[in-house]
Amino acid sequence: MLFRSTVTLIAAVASQRGYLSSMQIMSEALATASELLVAGTTVGWRTKITTAGIPGGLNVVFDPPLRGSAVNTAITINMVTASATGAVYVNAQGFYGN
Repeated sequence: MLFRSTVTLIAAVASQRGYLSSMQIMSEALATASELLVAGTTVGWRTKITTAGIPGGLNVVFDPPLRGSAVNTAITINMVTASATGAVYVNAQGFYGN
């Protein structure tokens, strides 16, 4: 996914809790440095993206997986500071459970 703001990684599902097990991040050069923030989980996670971007990519494995903060709650990723140029790409893997 390509984004410059907030994107849902794992959608809210009634009676189910989302889990984020891994993700891959790649970024072009950005006009403004920023942070990526995973929200909607019991433990927060963030990483900084400099103006040079992450051209070689970054593979992140959560072991144990990041657990959704509650049932029927989406897990989102937010780009804290929007950049006028460049793009951030994210692939995410996860599952639903109790």
